[in-house]
Amino acid sequence: MERLDAAADPRSAIARGLYVPPSARSVADEIAGRLELQPASAHVIVGGIGSGKTTQLVVAEERLRQLPDMQTVYLDVSRVHDLQKLRAGVLVALAGLAFAELLADDQSPPVAAATSFFKEWAVTGGGYFPEDRYEPPTSWVPVAPIITPPPTPLISAQGAALKSLIDALRSRVPHVALLIDSLDRVLELDAFEAIVRDDIAVLRALGIGVVLVGPLKLLYGTWRPIAASFDKLYQVSWVDPGEPAGRDFLTRVLRVRSPEHVLSDEAAARLVEVSGGVLRDLIGLARDAGEEAYLAGVETIGAAHAGAAADAFGRTLMLGLAADDLATLQRLRVQGSFVPVSDRDLALLMTGRVLEFRNGRTRYAVHPTIRPLLEQLAATP
Repeated sequence: MERLDAAADPRSAIARGLYVPPSARSVADEIAGRLELQPASAHVIVGGIGSGKTTQLVVAEERLRQLPDMQTVYLDVSRVHDLQKLRAGVLVALAGLAFAELLADDQSPPVAAATSFFKEWAVTGGGYFPEDRYEPPTSWVPVAPIITPPPTPLISAQGAALKSLIDALRSRVPHVALLIDSLDRVLELDAFEAIVRDDIAVLRALGIGVVLVGPLKLLYGTWRPIAASFDKLYQVSWVDPGEPAGRDFLTRVLRVRSPEHVLSDEAAARLVEVSGGVLRDLIGLARDAGEEAYLAGVETIGAAHAGAAADAFGRTLMLGLAADDLATLQRLRVQGSFVPVSDRDLALLMTGRVLEFRNGRTRYAVHPTIRPLLEQLAATP
């Protein structure tokens, strides 16, 4: 059951051999290759929740680490900052702290001054504490601290301090790449746009390679111009279980985590079908099916257990849907028609109620676990 933890850290899953590479070239392959050719380029990864964006970022980092002339820094912003308080200057502060940590053994005056500068900047207002001063909250709910940049962010002092650290790093290795995770959870356009306009621009001006996991909204509407600030945008799409190659890949993902004597072939096929090709849903549904089998007192997960897990999952997905959302989903289910134009449409995509497949053409589908529930609603007088 531990191998079927959908929320597990992708780093841990990869280290344990649970990562299944796709048959075709992956997003991680493309990012690593392009950064090797253009070390100062900027890239953004988008995709729905559970599509594997973080996994691709981690795999790209692992491949970049193998380059002798590249220093990589992985930064999960959500672990050190409250994303609801995100604003311009935060990434520069976090980058400065991360680079200073890499240079902990360098006591030269420029590095020491820059390190002190970023530590003082980051603790402005008492929002962020270095590890030796940090005390975990008494509540079990994790609370991320807040980086507090100065009122006028990204003035010359910040750029100069960061440059001192980058120059010191480049005396050891020619190129530096910063891989930034969890900004796909940013809900406010203004905050994300400010980060791209100011922080990413400063990092790029210093020749730092950047790979950022960003909001799915970058593909649509008023968010699209923000994506133009990057050299390349990559979409991690759902795996289409209606295609033979997609079914094979999803089955391999299950089999590397659960062998035949634990998960029957019939159950595996059913899980692939009801997952809709969403990797996190696939693994989570398999775990839920395993719980169903355990509670039933059997040792092998069968198709009926997978079906029960799918029904419970679908009912959870249906929670909170307004009448307009239900009408949109019913229209997609019956007519195959979906044009994401409104915020409510985008919310259906971002929450996985609507799935988008790109196999040479764009196709939308209702998540398979809510399709039978929508059919029941339509049949109700």
